[in-house]
Amino acid sequence: MTERTTRAAMTVPLLLLTRPQDDNEGFVAGLAPDLRAGLRVVMAPLLQIAPVTPAPDCGPCDGAIFTSRNGVALAPDGHGRPAFCVGPRTAAQAAERGWDTPVVAATADELVVALSKTQPGGRVIHFAGKHRRGNIEERLSAAGMTVETCILYDQRRRDLTPENRAELAAASRIIAPVFSPRTAEIFVEEVPFQDRIEAVALSPAVAVALRSGSFAELHICAHPNAGQMTEDIEKLLRRATFA
Repeated sequence: MTERTTRAAMTVPLLLLTRPQDDNEGFVAGLAPDLRAGLRVVMAPLLQIAPVTPAPDCGPCDGAIFTSRNGVALAPDGHGRPAFCVGPRTAAQAAERGWDTPVVAATADELVVALSKTQPGGRVIHFAGKHRRGNIEERLSAAGMTVETCILYDQRRRDLTPENRAELAAASRIIAPVFSPRTAEIFVEEVPFQDRIEAVALSPAVAVALRSGSFAELHICAHPNAGQMTEDIEKLLRRATFA
């Protein structure tokens, strides 16, 4: 290995991924091939999705609200009923389960605004996790809709492994996308060497949860979706690698 190659390898930052393993693998697969080739990745899930057992009987519904793909995976099939979704990937999975998706919003706030205007009728269930933000049920109920929340899963905390910590200790520069307020809260408490980390928050709500950390940099995606996060992470990786 030449001196130039060695120096280049040392400048490649470490990409720290803290979502559940399947999401982490999907995120890496979506990065540009030239970046993936020499990328150092630490997969350190800080959340474990644990279905509620026994599964709750949520009763009949005329429509659904989905704010994550975890809710879609554990909810009943749609059979053509409407599902009001946050995020295109959530909507795509809902469609695969037989739900019609007339409303796809970027954020929970945008979803509440849209449904407050259209006022879908019948009983609508928000199939959700134990830890959730946005007060969707309360806000839509106040707007006149019949909305209830059915808790299908818990987002349990996971700690870093000793191997994770050793890899972070050896890195001089770390780039970390953070996708949810729940993950952000755990991240601030659990992840060391924050002065080496450039954190990227998916949304302002995620950034609020990260602000108590001591990161080298904190970025916020201009649009709260996976495509924007991928674009922002690629820009940081190229800047860090070729600076």
